[in-house]
Amino acid sequence: MKKTLIFLALLVIIVISLSAYTPRVIAPEKGYTVPALSIESNDSVISLSDFRGKYLLLTFWASTDAASRMRCNEYESLVDQNAKVCQLSINFDRNERLFKEIVRNDNLNPEHQHNLPPSKADGVIAEFDLGSTLRTFLIDPEGRVISVNPSLTEIAAL
Repeated sequence: MKKTLIFLALLVIIVISLSAYTPRVIAPEKGYTVPALSIESNDSVISLSDFRGKYLLLTFWASTDAASRMRCNEYESLVDQNAKVCQLSINFDRNERLFKEIVRNDNLNPEHQHNLPPSKADGVIAEFDLGSTLRTFLIDPEGRVISVNPSLTEIAAL
């Protein structure tokens, strides 16, 4: 009995000590301040800080994720109608030629669309806790998330 209690006490101590030192990823949600992000594109650098003072619709998408690609298309038409909202769409396709073809075929505005090189993609995926679920963030003028995967009515209401 004494050995069992000692074993259980040691097990509890080990579990508590391991959980105390595991890194915790905080998923971006309402109120979350977005991390700094800059993308080199067409001989220029685009940064999230460039959009301070404006509402921003930050969309992450890939051709392999049908839901994110469809959201990107829906948001594109709405943002063109709402002057208060800027759009920045980040694509994670490894093939830049495929990315450009999709932008052309889907009639997306190339100024809003940017392909992230694979060398930088992993860091962005980790910072925004995207994992296997690509999302869209509606960001307020101060750089805080207002909504994740916002509805078209939420965007139109701005």
